[in-house]
Amino acid sequence: GLLFGGTELLRVLFYMIKFPGTEFLAELQSRDSFLFGAPAPAFFALNTSFIYRLTRDWLIRKNQAETKEEPIQKPETPSSNPSVSQEELKKMETSLNELLQTDKIFLNPDLTLRDLSEKLGSTEKKTSYLLNGYMNTNFYALMNKYRVEHFKLEVSKGDLDNLSIVGIALNCGFPSKSSFYRAFKTEVGTSPSEFIKKLNK
Repeated sequence: GLLFGGTELLRVLFYMIKFPGTEFLAELQSRDSFLFGAPAPAFFALNTSFIYRLTRDWLIRKNQAETKEEPIQKPETPSSNPSVSQEELKKMETSLNELLQTDKIFLNPDLTLRDLSEKLGSTEKKTSYLLNGYMNTNFYALMNKYRVEHFKLEVSKGDLDNLSIVGIALNCGFPSKSSFYRAFKTEVGTSPSEFIKKLNK
């Protein structure tokens, strides 16, 4: 009923615009009225077609809204024991420390767990267990820890004379300003500016 009423209202308004002398109630009760009259077959077909298209489009939009997929959430890398021995874990930890302290792989802002696993000659599952289960940390926390320490070292050397705080942070491997400030606060307990003020006293 609502669809027919809406269609009829549009028809009457159209007639009133096209024929300025047309009265609303008179046209609503005319022979061509879709609600109160006996419209011609062609007019009936036109209205039916309009209602069909309107209903079909509404149902399509409704169906699309109901079946819209949720954004794919990236699953957390498993940290359960992948049957790796303590001896292998110790060797992996030694290699990891060398990669961090000598090669300074943390300076690469695009470094991923997969990249680290390849450098260790291991799998992502084993590397994840090394970090989470054996070293009680995680990939991002470990990388940010080394990046923060490197930032503190660079600042103490006087790099602020040439670069801004954010400029140094980006050179230390942080992918963005926000990730740097968040990690620095977590590791040091103060903001970078407060740390530098204390350093210069």
